[in-house]
Amino acid sequence: MIEDKVYAARSILVVGAHAFDAEVIAGPLAAAAAKGGVQVTFLHLSMGEQGHPCLIPEHYSGQKEDEAAKAAARLGVDMRKMKLRDAFLPNDNATALQVCDVIREVQPEVVIT
Repeated sequence: MIEDKVYAARSILVVGAHAFDAEVIAGPLAAAAAKGGVQVTFLHLSMGEQGHPCLIPEHYSGQKEDEAAKAAARLGVDMRKMKLRDAFLPNDNATALQVCDVIREVQPEVVIT
């Protein structure tokens, strides 16, 4: 079963387009895996800074980064960010290679997107 492979992994990478995508799609799994000794990393491509109706993106980005770091600490996982602009995520080789660099460094046995 897929659950057995996920929980038996030594390293898991969860990739989200925005901060808190990773937490929403895999937060409980990540917390349980980390508690069991698995190295879990959340990779945020952007902070989702365009998503607030009133705050300017720079301020909201800082707030989201702080919240994401606190969430990662509570879940017992590592957090990485690529600092791409929200709503302008490029679909190009350079961006793909940046994600590949993280994959090479983290060497996950499981990748969740």
